[in-house]
Amino acid sequence: MIACLVSVLVAQTAPEPTPATEPVNEPAPVLAPAPPVESGISLNDDQRTALGFGIAGSAIGIGASLGAWFDRDGTFGRISAITSGTLGTAMLVGGVAMLLAAAIMPKEPQATSPSGVVGQVVGDVGRAIAIGVVGIIAAGVGLIGGAVMSALVSAPPGTQRGVLGVAGGGVMLATSVTVLVLALQ
Repeated sequence: MIACLVSVLVAQTAPEPTPATEPVNEPAPVLAPAPPVESGISLNDDQRTALGFGIAGSAIGIGASLGAWFDRDGTFGRISAITSGTLGTAMLVGGVAMLLAAAIMPKEPQATSPSGVVGQVVGDVGRAIAIGVVGIIAAGVGLIGGAVMSALVSAPPGTQRGVLGVAGGGVMLATSVTVLVLALQ
């Protein structure tokens, strides 16, 4: 057996040295830039603003509701009830007024010429300003009415104070969620 191994090793020829090669000047490989990482949801500035206001309105509504309910007989409960009743009424009245104004005021027709585009932009900007003004005036009226109503209802301590806080906070939450749903479409 040893003889077979020796004969095999002797029968093999030694590898010949390879000639030295000159380095070839190849250009370095060009790496393509990595594609940007995109999340599943992309929001524009208006949608991010609406998202922030929606989350803030929801948080204030929930907090005021809980404060009014759990401190129905105390000063903090009254302040929470007035806050949620006032802001909830203002948000509801302002939001409904803006939706009605948007439904009533016609949109500009789609422009087909360059001069028509200018007219369409001017008309759409005027429509947006008018809807905003209607919403601000209605929210101001709702704010005043809600403050008076909340101050009167929350005067005596007890369950009505907690119910006012929960109702106002619920309206704030519902309005905020509606704003979020409409903004994210």
